Amino acid sequence: SIEQKAYTLTGSYKGAGTTVGGFLDGKPEIAGTVSPTYALGCKATELRDVFPKFVTDMLEGGLQNFSRKMKCFGDKGAMLTAPETRTSSPVRITRNADMVSLSVENLYPCGEGAGYAGGIMSAAVDGLKAAMQIMARQAPYDK
Repeated sequence: SIEQKAYTLTGSYKGAGTTVGGFLDGKPEIAGTVSPTYALGCKATELRDVFPKFVTDMLEGGLQNFSRKMKCFGDKGAMLTAPETRTSSPVRITRNADMVSLSVENLYPCGEGAGYAGGIMSAAVDGLKAAMQIMARQAPYDK
C-alpha cells in the first residue's frame, strides 16, 4: 500500500522525495544542498501522504533529536527519498552447519540475497558468522 501511494502521488516510478526542510515544514521540495541520487529521479512529495502517521511522527522526532547530536541530520537541504520497501529473497541457497553451500565448494551463502536474513542488521550478523567460519577453516586458531 505504501508503494501504491507513492506511485499515485508521483504519477510514475520516480521516488517520492523532499528535502529535510520540506518535510519538517510540510512544503515538499527537491531542490536542496544534496541532489537526489535515485536513478529514476524524484518528484517533490509530501511524505506524510505516503507513510502512516506513526512513521512520519517518528521520523520527524528522530530528525529533530538526532540533529542535536549530529548537525548534518539537521541539514534542511538533505534529501529524503521514499519508499524503500523490499522483501527478502524468495530463494535460499542451501548450506550446511558450517555455512558452506551444499552444491558449490567453498561458497558461503549468507545474508539477505542468499535467503538467510530479512534486513540489514540480520544480514550483517549472518555475514560475520560466515566470516568466522571461513577464518576457522582457513586459519584455525590453536591456543
